[in-house]
Amino acid sequence: MKIIFSILLLLSSLYASSIGSFSLVVLHDGTPLENQNFIILNQDNKNILNATTDEDGYFFTQLASGKYQVQLLARKDGKAQAFVRKNVIIKANEESQIIVSLKKDNSVAFIDSEAPEDSNTTQVQKIQKVQERGVVALTLVSSEDKKKIANATLFVKVQTLKPLQTLKVM
Repeated sequence: MKIIFSILLLLSSLYASSIGSFSLVVLHDGTPLENQNFIILNQDNKNILNATTDEDGYFFTQLASGKYQVQLLARKDGKAQAFVRKNVIIKANEESQIIVSLKKDNSVAFIDSEAPEDSNTTQVQKIQKVQERGVVALTLVSSEDKKKIANATLFVKVQTLKPLQTLKVM
């Protein structure tokens, strides 16, 4: 019995180490599009997930490492706006994100980060849980040329932090 339990524990830890996270955000003219249905296909072109964005146009899940394709028919007020097909790579213990941004004319712009490398300069900060509201002031800087980015729009998905949770700040 101990051997079987040890094997199961080993297999579960191997599986957990090959998992990465994926998030999708869908916007139309800067406004979140809620209840957007989409599918995720694996590299064998098999549908592995049917999902829907939340009221903030946001979706999050964990996937096994590998290559996937996201397919989305963006709708607004019941009318089809654009069909989007985007490949994404999931790497173990890393985050991948796709932001689909439809403009007023329904042209599509993508912002994606597919499992960013740790070799980029990152700062690690410890954040304590705060019980009050406040204002955050920041300057967005390009990671490529270190120049300030003007007129950028920043979307924040709020979640409760645990005390002294370590965050990577890009």
